[in-house]
Amino acid sequence: MPLAWDKKLSVPPGQETSIVTYQVGEGKLVNLDGFIAFGTCAGIYRLYVDSDVKASYMTSEADRNAYVVFRTEHVSGPKTITVKVTHFVPAMAGEGQDFEGTILGG
Repeated sequence: MPLAWDKKLSVPPGQETSIVTYQVGEGKLVNLDGFIAFGTCAGIYRLYVDSDVKASYMTSEADRNAYVVFRTEHVSGPKTITVKVTHFVPAMAGEGQDFEGTILGG
């Protein structure tokens, strides 16, 4: 079940960039199950809870889809869950690649 979905356009190369974020409120508890992400080029995706990396996945040009599901982790608020991407495909100044992501849980 999706907790949050978003997209980021024109992501510059070499800079870790947030794609989607979910805020766990004070006194709330969510079940974090993983993430799905893809983009117009290969990338390195990381799932964070605050500053802790919970999962990392590298895609390739042959398969640009990251589908990461793990044993449910309980996250109690206040915390921020974020999927970030880094890619290294050169782009003209002011241009970049596009990415989408979904945080899975409930």
